[in-house]
Amino acid sequence: MADTPESTDAPASDAPAASSRSADPARSPAALLGVIALILVVGIGGFLYSKSQLPQPDEERDKALLGFGDPVENTLNERYTDADGDLVADAPTSADAMLDPDVVYFSYLHGGVSNVDASVFQTVLLPALEQATGKRFAYLKDLDNEQAQLVALRDGELHVTAVNTGAVPLAVNEAGFVPLATPGDETGPNQYKSVIIAPAASGVSTLEDLRGKTLVVTRPNSNSGYKAPVLMLMDKNMSPVGQRDFEIVYSYGHEESIARVKSGNCDAAAVASDLLAAKVAAGEIAEADFRVVAESAPFPPITFGVSHRLNPEVTAKVTEALMGLSLGDGSPLSSQIAGGASGMTPVVYKDAFAAVRQIDNRFGQKHALPEADEAEPAAQGG
Repeated sequence: MADTPESTDAPASDAPAASSRSADPARSPAALLGVIALILVVGIGGFLYSKSQLPQPDEERDKALLGFGDPVENTLNERYTDADGDLVADAPTSADAMLDPDVVYFSYLHGGVSNVDASVFQTVLLPALEQATGKRFAYLKDLDNEQAQLVALRDGELHVTAVNTGAVPLAVNEAGFVPLATPGDETGPNQYKSVIIAPAASGVSTLEDLRGKTLVVTRPNSNSGYKAPVLMLMDKNMSPVGQRDFEIVYSYGHEESIARVKSGNCDAAAVASDLLAAKVAAGEIAEADFRVVAESAPFPPITFGVSHRLNPEVTAKVTEALMGLSLGDGSPLSSQIAGGASGMTPVVYKDAFAAVRQIDNRFGQKHALPEADEAEPAAQGG
């Protein structure tokens, strides 16, 4: 049997083996502190870099996006004259500059968009205007937005129209609109307010409670659904631009804003008080569903008027016909324009729209319309 070879292993030492933990320099306390410091430096640097790539507070950018800026002083466009100082364009002095069309066109866009029932006006209002003036009236169709409506008025394609409250100063200054009448009763014109309402279950009960929250508004040109309520918050030193004390979300309609409050799907919303009252009366929202947070001063409602270029004799007869309209219960027109009015009352633009003009000026909304070659032509209606 062959001899077993000797082992090459070193003999065991009687001394204890050195600790492998203390022998590993990478695991020393100093090294661990270095690693932690490196992680912190890298982490903070990455955070700062990522933050620098995000949009930073920009007041001018926000103003442009939200449609307002520094205060302005809107006045009648220089193409018009105002000899009597009523802030409304004078009728032309030359017969050649007047409009005396064989077919007089009318239109109305509720809330700035074409969502009205034109057939109501075609079957009720236009026949009354025809009888009073002896002229044929037609509804100007395919005006999809407020701007198109006012451009058509300025350019002589639209002659008689109804304009929402917030757009009346713009219509007067830039389109030569002459306000004539507004819904009301024997006591005077109807009035409404801008109200900020919150879901009853929300914690919002004052304007200050909206700090850090979201306000639902309708659309940028709306007086009650956007401009007036935003200014109410700004008067409380709360701004939607720059560092943003509150955020703005558009609903593009009072009905949608009210629906969001009913469902609790918002912090608060700005709506017109007369439309809110109508929704309550119709049972579409209950008073128990919401809380009134704030309300504005009163404003006049929808306003009917004519182009300043319309033949003054025709304008006088249109005014007479408007004053003879019945808007009481049972009138088809009441669902479109009345808001509880029994008929029409005269409106004095200089006085009735002073607060609306002030809001536009404070909001920094400079009145302007695109030139004729920049705007799409209005389609003719029947």
